[in-house]
Amino acid sequence: MHQITKLIASICIGMACSAANAASITLNYDYMATNKAGAFAGRSAPVATLKLTDFAAGTTYIDAAGNMQNNTNGGVRAEFNLNAGGLSQFSSGVGSVYISAFELNFPNTSVVAGYDSDAAGSKGNNWANVSGVGLSGGVEWQEDGATNGWASFGQENNWGSGTGNGVMTQSSGSSIVDFFNTVGDSSISVASIIANAIVNADGTSPDAFSWIKIRSNNGANLAQSGVAANGWWGNSGINGRRYFLEVIATAYTANNEPVSNVPVPTALPLMASALGLFGLTNRRRKRI
Repeated sequence: MHQITKLIASICIGMACSAANAASITLNYDYMATNKAGAFAGRSAPVATLKLTDFAAGTTYIDAAGNMQNNTNGGVRAEFNLNAGGLSQFSSGVGSVYISAFELNFPNTSVVAGYDSDAAGSKGNNWANVSGVGLSGGVEWQEDGATNGWASFGQENNWGSGTGNGVMTQSSGSSIVDFFNTVGDSSISVASIIANAIVNADGTSPDAFSWIKIRSNNGANLAQSGVAANGWWGNSGINGRRYFLEVIATAYTANNEPVSNVPVPTALPLMASALGLFGLTNRRRKRI
């Protein structure tokens, strides 16, 4: 039995059939960044989650257009999901409330050649829509955006401006996007997100790993703009008559993501053959 165990182990080592764990975290957007001095400062009901998982070079998948994609440099998959009622808490029920973008802080993307700004969406631009609501507004790799004391986020990932395709509303709810490393760089990783949380300048607010921008429509008449009258939008900024809120993720939960390195249909027949050969050899030894 000991010999069988050693044989199986040697087969697994040679074929890499043991499972590995990909680095994976989940961020929870539940801390109000705008309206910090208002009644709702620093808190909101959880709005959404963002799951970030590393993937290795050579990973293939079918993108939103039905095309096979193959990345050559590895990267991170971002899976965004709105919670039930996540946006409804900010809405008057009239007009529209939506999320226009989420920001991350992968380092070096504003200085390393190969990351394009405001790309329209393709693997050649170091990101690709996979499923759900696509980033129709592109990725601003050099955004370096700031909000209410949290500064220097590297990327703004834009779904849309509130109309047409690519709009993150309560009814649409989910989006999966892949971000790719460029040649010679490995800045796009879960570890780099964890290591590069944004510190607030006031010294009292928590670090931010990511933030989302929540907007209402452009209506000049606030009663028709979608803004709830409960105080959420209180002293939030105005951008071209479009009220907006920012909600950040201040902590992460580590996930356990098993990744099989060898397809089971290939591994099992080879292992079975090896075990059969071992059994035949053992029987021959007994006869001698």
